[in-house]
Amino acid sequence: MNIKLLNKLSSSFILGAVSLSSILANENYSNEHFQKAIESYQNRLFQDSYILLQQYTKENKLSSDTTFILARSAYEIGKFSEALNLYKSMLKENPNNNRVKLELAQTYFQLKQYDEAKALYEEVLKEPGLPQNVRKNIEFTLNSLDKKSQKNFIKTTLGFGYGFDSNVDNNSSDNLVYWGNIPLSIEDKKSDHVAEYILALNHTYKLKDDLTVDNRFVGYIQKYNNEYDNDLSLTVFGTGLSYYTQKSKLSLAFDYNYVWLDNSTYLNNYILTPSFDYQIDANLMYKTKLKLIKKDFKQTQYEFRDSTYYELQNSLVQKSV
Repeated sequence: MNIKLLNKLSSSFILGAVSLSSILANENYSNEHFQKAIESYQNRLFQDSYILLQQYTKENKLSSDTTFILARSAYEIGKFSEALNLYKSMLKENPNNNRVKLELAQTYFQLKQYDEAKALYEEVLKEPGLPQNVRKNIEFTLNSLDKKSQKNFIKTTLGFGYGFDSNVDNNSSDNLVYWGNIPLSIEDKKSDHVAEYILALNHTYKLKDDLTVDNRFVGYIQKYNNEYDNDLSLTVFGTGLSYYTQKSKLSLAFDYNYVWLDNSTYLNNYILTPSFDYQIDANLMYKTKLKLIKKDFKQTQYEFRDSTYYELQNSLVQKSV
């Protein structure tokens, strides 16, 4: 979820609710820590306002409004657990304080406690006098939270094609070829119509926000009308792990391919693919991938084709504007 949206959500409802005049009326404004803390907060110097208010609390008790400023300062510098405790104490004193509920929900989100955040947002939505723009922002946030808490993602692709192959056996256009000085005749080219069917299933399970298990299945059939010897079937089973950071993705995938030719087992492929993607900037991504393939031919006449294949790919991907 966009952090700007969260800030907009709270600020649209909260800014102006914390009156500096009411704060000054209830606090020891002559205290230098307090003076500088308020000035720092007004100038969005949250690290300074946090430290100064911490100093101030050693000798003075905070009002609820100043506690709010301390909590907000803690939140802005990433001290989410501390902000959470401060907001909770404020809400305990005033359970109907919607401004604090929104801030608390926002803090829960940062701590990845999505169920707690959702419950508070839904509670605030029940408020009849809630401004319309705040209501819309909360509804959008709840929709994002539903997606954020979703664990399983499934994508299905089903395809069908029909075509014509003018040279089914890939024969030469020449009538004769020579083996040494011995001429050998070439069979005439054969043509046939061919149908193709494909089913692809992709399943992602989110273990954590930054860690997923990625599974896939692909089934492919190529079927000729008359030249059955060239019928081809392929099954792919794959699984892997992906780890995400703010700018990168690190993956390790394993695929098993099973190929039939003319209804007989033809080839097994074992594929290991580590990969790394890095977002250089908003429009440019670097991708690298190492592919290791073990080819195991199952028909005796093709066993000489067994091999191990290595491939390294590097690319820069420019996002179109």
